[in-house]
Amino acid sequence: MALCAEVTEKESYDGLCSIGDDKASGVDGYNALFFKKAWLVIKHDINEAVMEFFMTGKLYKAVNCTVVTLLPKVPNPSNIKEYRPIACCTVLYKFIVKVLANRIQKVIATVLSKTQAGFIPKR
Repeated sequence: MALCAEVTEKESYDGLCSIGDDKASGVDGYNALFFKKAWLVIKHDINEAVMEFFMTGKLYKAVNCTVVTLLPKVPNPSNIKEYRPIACCTVLYKFIVKVLANRIQKVIATVLSKTQAGFIPKR
């Protein structure tokens, strides 16, 4: 099945390229631009980590660690509605999510009925 197939280097790289350079970094401090610049050096380790998730279904806590921060929408906010939450995930977590989302996108039309059109392109 396409969801469980071995992760290819191209799949990982495509997932990385779809993450914006200016997206907030996770708790590890690395953003997508770092991974893109260092890709030739780190690609084998990244593919191993992504593949381990697909084989075991488990993520290390360091990868699965997300920090939610509140950003003010207006100067001098006075209540919670004047803040916007932002989740800072690690790039490796985003990698895995992108690979999984791309794989699901390829098979979802065969699983859902034609009346379930939400989030499915060309429906």
